Parts: sequence; structure tokens; C-alpha cells
Amino acid sequence: METHPRDRSLFFPILLIGAGLIWLLANFNIIPDLNWAMLWRLWPLALIAGGLDMLFGRNHPLVGALIGLLAVGAAVALLVAGPRLGIVPAAPQVSTERYTEPLGDAGSAEITLDLAEYPTTISALEDSSELVDADITHAGRLTFSATGGANRQVRLNYNSGLNFFMPEFTAPDAEWRIGLSPRVPLLLNVDVGSGAATLDLAGLELSGLNLDGGSGALDITLPASDEFYEAQLDGGSGAQTLAVPVDAAGSLNYDGGSGSLRVTIADTAAVRVEVQDSGSGSVRVPSEWVEVELGDDDEGVWESATFLDSEDRQFVLIIEEVGSGTIVIVNE
Repeated sequence: METHPRDRSLFFPILLIGAGLIWLLANFNIIPDLNWAMLWRLWPLALIAGGLDMLFGRNHPLVGALIGLLAVGAAVALLVAGPRLGIVPAAPQVSTERYTEPLGDAGSAEITLDLAEYPTTISALEDSSELVDADITHAGRLTFSATGGANRQVRLNYNSGLNFFMPEFTAPDAEWRIGLSPRVPLLLNVDVGSGAATLDLAGLELSGLNLDGGSGALDITLPASDEFYEAQLDGGSGAQTLAVPVDAAGSLNYDGGSGSLRVTIADTAAVRVEVQDSGSGSVRVPSEWVEVELGDDDEGVWESATFLDSEDRQFVLIIEEVGSGTIVIVNE
């Protein structure tokens, strides 16, 4: 009995040819400003075409070829005409905006910042009458609000405009620079997001600090302080560094994630480290520190040589849970 090999569908070869055609048209600017956001928006078309090929094209190569040609033609038409018709989004429009809030009669302030996916630097303002002065380059929707009088509340929120079916696409060279006043006590709340963030808080007067680490790298420099303040750092998956200066007065509770934490302690700073739960990670402290309380595994309490001699300027690092990362504490 003679058998014939099964005919192959031409659907997927035509889709590959179509993908090359789309990039070629983009190179000739026939499809202007082609970007991944535009292509991702067409994913339902790929599902429809793939389903039709499974139903009709597997046993009929010419039908599969026709389905592939129609899918490619529809994709090209949408990419060329879609942005003008508002059907397919054009390339993200990057804009740079400045947001300010005057200091006025504020005696204290609560600042809440949603940093999203953009690299960000937060630092103290110099010779400025502003409470907040931010230069922000982005490609989404940003809201800035300020309420209150003597006790001011300032909030900065960012919405990329995308959803679960539209992943974020960071605009190239976009960055945020946020300056804060050193003239009033600040309760600072920061959601790091997925972008790298540098928080140079030296020079600021903190009444409290709450940091929610994300997948981006986080570099924190704490201020020296006359008044005791409490801080909370929730570790994410990104690498984090923390610098504690001489004359720091406060406490920081750390709840670890999967990322690493490196803590740099000024050589004569008075610091106490309490490890409550080492989890699956590890903790290393300077060998010259005194272990005042022994615990299981990497758990315990350590103090620097100057801790007991500096009752007014002490800093306590409480590691509630190490997580799965590594915590390294060094003197410099």
C-alpha cells in the first residue's frame, strides 16, 4: 500500500517572512516609530490566525498559506495606519516636566514617592525655597499633589498607562531627579519599583523613613541626625547598599527578600545589629565587633566598639528576616 507524506502547512513560514517584511518596512520608515508596545498590542491577531490554521490549514497547505498572508497583511495595515486611527499605540511620547512645591510655612512634611521603572536620584536641595523640586522624564502619566499647611503632604504617583497584557517599555535616557528640603523634618515614603534608585539623604532631617524595595538596585546614604528617627526597609530582589555615617541616631528594621544587602558603617559610628531570623540567607559582621547575645545559626546581637560610649548618637539595625540573600556589614 503506497502512502504519501503529510503535506506541511505554509502558515508559519509565511509568518516568518511577514516578520522580516515588517522590520524591513520599519527600516524604510514606511512603518514609522516601530516599537515593542505596538507589536505586543497585536497579540490577539496572532491567536486568531494560529487558531484558524489549526482548524483549516493543517491538512490544506494553500488554506494555511492564505491565513498566513491575511494575518501578515492585517498586521502591516494596522502598524501603518493604526497609530493615526488610534487603534495601535505609537511610540511612547517622552516628556520632561518639572514639579515643585514651595516650602512656605511648612514645619514638617510627609513625602510619598512612587518611583516606577525609571532610574532616580533623591537628594537634599541647596539654597532653595522649595519643599520639593523634581525634574522627571517619563513616557506615562504622572500625578503630583500637595495638601496641608504647616504639616504638608506631598505625593508623586506614576502610571505607565499599560496593563497586564501590555508590559512596561522604559523610555531610553529617561531619569528622575528629586530634590527635598533639608530645612524641615521629613517623613519619607519611597516605593522603589523596578528602576535603580540612589537615595542620598545626607543633609536631610528625617522624622521617619519607609522604603519598599523592588527589583531595581537601591543605594541609600542615611543622614547624621540630632533627633532619633525610625526607618523600615523591605528588601526586594534587587541589590541594596546602605551607608550609616558617624553621628547617626535612629533605628532601621530590615525585612529581607531575595536580593543582597551591603551595609557600610563609618569607622567610629555607634551601631548595634540584631539578627532575629536568618532565614535561608547569611549574615557577616565585622570580626572586631562584640557579640553580646548568641543565637542560632547567624542570629544574635553584635555591637561596635563605640556603641556603649555614645548613648546620644546610637544606630540600631534590626534584621527581622534575612530572606534568601546575603547581608554583609563592613566598617570603613
